[in-house]
Amino acid sequence: EGFGIVAAEAGALGKPVVASAVGGLPEVVQNRGTGLLVPPGDPRALATAIASLLEDPARAAAMGSAARERVEREFSATRMAREYVALYEAVLAE
Repeated sequence: EGFGIVAAEAGALGKPVVASAVGGLPEVVQNRGTGLLVPPGDPRALATAIASLLEDPARAAAMGSAARERVEREFSATRMAREYVALYEAVLAE
């Protein structure tokens, strides 16, 4: 996935994301902030990361809350529409 829409949707629901650091996922998931990123192709790291959040619900909840706030701030439909309008205006001005 080029952007990481599923990770953004999970964040909007207040869920921390554990994902491989590939494609657009590092843009959406802030490692140790809104979730955990692991090296691609490393199932042991993935399992360890998932287990660490399951074993520490307070940490998972804090990451989920941070994810919700970040999605609302950075990836809202209003912000994206505003940026598209600005892009179109810049292109048309040339």
